[in-house]
Amino acid sequence: MASSSSSTNNGATIVDALIGSNDDDGHERIDESTDANNSSYGSHNVRPLCLYDVDQLGDITSHVYITTDGTKFWKPLVSPEYTPTFGMVFDTWSDAENMYKSYAERSGFSVRLGALKRNGTVVTHRYIQCTRSSKPKQTQLESMDPSAFKVSRSSSYKVTDCKARLKLKAISGQSRLYQKRRKLSYDDQSFIHKLSLNKIGPNVAHKIRASSKGGHHNVQGTVVELKNFTRDLRSFIGKKDAQMVVDTLKARMINLPNFFFECVVVDGELRSLFWADDVSKCNYEAFGDVLGFDATYHTNQYTMIFVPFTGVDHHKKCVTFGAGLLYDETIGSYTWLLTTFLKAHNNKQPTLVLTDQDAAMKQAVSGVFNKSIHRLCMWHIVRKIPAKIAGDVLENIDLRAAIHKLVWNLFITPEEFEERWNLLMEGLHLK
Repeated sequence: MASSSSSTNNGATIVDALIGSNDDDGHERIDESTDANNSSYGSHNVRPLCLYDVDQLGDITSHVYITTDGTKFWKPLVSPEYTPTFGMVFDTWSDAENMYKSYAERSGFSVRLGALKRNGTVVTHRYIQCTRSSKPKQTQLESMDPSAFKVSRSSSYKVTDCKARLKLKAISGQSRLYQKRRKLSYDDQSFIHKLSLNKIGPNVAHKIRASSKGGHHNVQGTVVELKNFTRDLRSFIGKKDAQMVVDTLKARMINLPNFFFECVVVDGELRSLFWADDVSKCNYEAFGDVLGFDATYHTNQYTMIFVPFTGVDHHKKCVTFGAGLLYDETIGSYTWLLTTFLKAHNNKQPTLVLTDQDAAMKQAVSGVFNKSIHRLCMWHIVRKIPAKIAGDVLENIDLRAAIHKLVWNLFITPEEFEERWNLLMEGLHLK
């Protein structure tokens, strides 16, 4: 049996099993993974058993066996897929623990981690045992009789010296089944790739996959396989990622209605591209009176400038009119981008264009959007205040509030704005 593994090559195998619980009368329950009539369980010699009765406790059915001296044993009838057997191989200690917990739950008892053995810092053996495995505490009385003991006072926690337990031994290497379980299916590969597109790494992807499939034992591959697949995928893509982007957008333009795409390639190098889908075009048709675009976003690997074209709908929510990638921030690049934008939107120019204070962008806007009013974005203006003002005035906490209150006042005329602005500058000694 194999399940998801850790990043090491070590695993665990069952070398001994007495897996069950005691009943309330102190009779020992035994869930032997092999035939209950065997004369030994692992290394433990026991008396021969014969089937005595069938016990039904709720949803749990058990075979009752009896030895020659009258001791009764219970063996719960659990589906073989949940029953541990000798020689089972697990990839991690936690996999074995989860398997035994699942078996114990179906058998009517609970388990806990027991003793372990180490070789230096490496765990070599581990026990998983019944929660009632301890002996009841007894205190020897002051008596001449050495067998005189007093049982400790009763409590809500009950132990019966149950012998049910699982003994595990660490192993090295990998079995054939283990190798097979490490191979990722196409669905797993597709799942990993989709998560990687959303900045989710192999470790978190493996946990999400295990959660969605009901446990690590249902997952193909380990975190190592996920990391290797991501590495191999990047290696396979190599320097073909730009061509893949162009091919994908061209395919969308062919197969999706009203999808627009255009790019510039110089000497085999992708310099600029712009795309807008049907939703973006509908947004611009309805809310394209005011257009804002920003070139402050840079991609990580190729330092290309990402330029989103956005606006505001009647719910005061941002909507997208299109997006582009530029090689540099020159007049030529901006002119091509804005010209392509108009081409995608049937040469409809916005009434107002908002940009940052960039010289190349200013010339490109005035050259392409010749019917539009160009204004600077307030966010960029406020952002540059610390660079324009120094001294004690910059520490004036009312400065930003006063500027916002004046600039965003929609109920004053331009003349009133100029007058109040001059008064503000005089009050702050900035003239």
